[in-house]
Amino acid sequence: MKKRIKQKLGNRYNLLRRAKRQKLKRRGKQCIDYAHVLMGEKDFISFNKEGYSADYPYATHLLIEIVPCHYSYNAPYIIYTYPVNSTGRSNKNLILSIVDSGKLEDILPTYQKTVKDIKNDRYMASLFA
Repeated sequence: MKKRIKQKLGNRYNLLRRAKRQKLKRRGKQCIDYAHVLMGEKDFISFNKEGYSADYPYATHLLIEIVPCHYSYNAPYIIYTYPVNSTGRSNKNLILSIVDSGKLEDILPTYQKTVKDIKNDRYMASLFA
C-alpha cells in the first residue's frame, strides 16, 4: 500500500518511456527522434531564475523530441522540449518550449544544434535571450 501511495505522489508522467514507445509506432502520434540530455550548471541556474523550479522541482535533464504535427501543412514537424528528472519522469505533461517547426530536412540540423547547445551548457541563454 505504501508503494502505491508513493507512486501517486511522485512524478506521474514518464516522458522518456512515451518517446521510446512512440518511436516504434507506425501510425498515430509518433516520435521521429528524441534525446535525453543532462542540463548544465548555467542552464540549471537560469532555469531556476525563470521560475520553473516551482513547476518542475526535480528537473535535472531535458528531453527533446521531434514529433509530426498533423494540424499544419506548412510545418509538418515540431521540436518539443520537456524538463524531466534523471529517469525521464515529470510531474506535468507540459512543454517547456517549442524550438522550431518546419519540414524534416530543415528541422534536423536545428535539432542537432539544440542537443549540442544543451550539452555545452548554452541552451537557456539562447532560449531566453
